[in-house]
Amino acid sequence: MKNSYDKVSIGDVGYVNCQGSFHRMFNVTLLWDDPSNNKLGTPEQYQPLGWDPFANIREKQFNKGDYYSPNVSSERNSENPSVRDPAE
Repeated sequence: MKNSYDKVSIGDVGYVNCQGSFHRMFNVTLLWDDPSNNKLGTPEQYQPLGWDPFANIREKQFNKGDYYSPNVSSERNSENPSVRDPAE
């Protein structure tokens, strides 16, 4: 499947499949009905997120490890035979 976008951008909402590829569903910095937000169906109407909260973005290298939001935890799926590690 050919990618319909070049890279992951600020505001992208999507998921990572079991092969480790990110699939963008829509971008919250664009209008809900922007043509690029309709690749996997039209999202519900929403107010686009402005760029102001992102005015002070800085590049930083992250150490290797697991990163996730507060109230989200890591879980091993070793018991599930249909789940694969992205490295597989």
